[in-house]
Amino acid sequence: MIPAPLLQSTDPASALGEPDPDGIYRIDETDSVLTLARSLYAADRLPVYGSIFANLQTAGRGQYGRAWESARGNLHAGVRLPLEGVYATRASAAATAALTAEALRSLGFPVLMKWPNDIICLSPNGPAKVGGILLEESDGLLTAGIGLNVNWSPEVSALREGAALPPGRLVPRGGAAMDPYELWRRILRHLREANPVRLTASWRALAQAHLLWLGSDVAVESAEGAMTAGRLIGLAPDGELLLETPSGEIVTLDRGSLIKAAPALHDASAAPRN
Repeated sequence: MIPAPLLQSTDPASALGEPDPDGIYRIDETDSVLTLARSLYAADRLPVYGSIFANLQTAGRGQYGRAWESARGNLHAGVRLPLEGVYATRASAAATAALTAEALRSLGFPVLMKWPNDIICLSPNGPAKVGGILLEESDGLLTAGIGLNVNWSPEVSALREGAALPPGRLVPRGGAAMDPYELWRRILRHLREANPVRLTASWRALAQAHLLWLGSDVAVESAEGAMTAGRLIGLAPDGELLLETPSGEIVTLDRGSLIKAAPALHDASAAPRN
């Protein structure tokens, strides 16, 4: 969860009509659904689980302020979450990612969550990043921005250096691609039906059931470029990543870029695992 950036002086919410029966403001284009959500909240027009769906988002943002590149035909949505239960804790981002992955799997998409906030689709060609989730909190408002590649994905050449996985699109098992708006309605329904207080006790098991590379050798690179390698053994109660290093030490990490570890990152003297 990150602090929200400052709003500009203009009020994009003033140009919006009313939400649809599902509480979704459906618009053609916006710079950022999260910025628009804050404007709606300031105008007292965004209740808990009220949401925004945009056909196009021109200035989406991801983890660490990175740009989120997308196109029409993809899913660009934001939703206000209740500041209670698991959403009032540091585990809010991991819990939201786990619920999103669970919703997609229930619809036939072979996905997993990649710590801390990515959605990964599995295919015969290997895992590919198909989406991301960003939580922002400011002045009593908690919003989740969710972006998913449904009909378009960026070229590999457009990825930042050191990206852990190639980009991809959501590919359902044995079915036609779903309309992005209908897909968002289904995900939103799943989020609404989850009790945030009960999730405080159950989110961890749910997240670990959908966690990419659980039990595998991985590495986490910090913003400063330091690398921590080990076996991914799960998530801590506050959403941190748990690694077992080659020496047997258990370390917790609250941020960083997770990658599948190359053998060179590990201590060659470590005993092989069964």
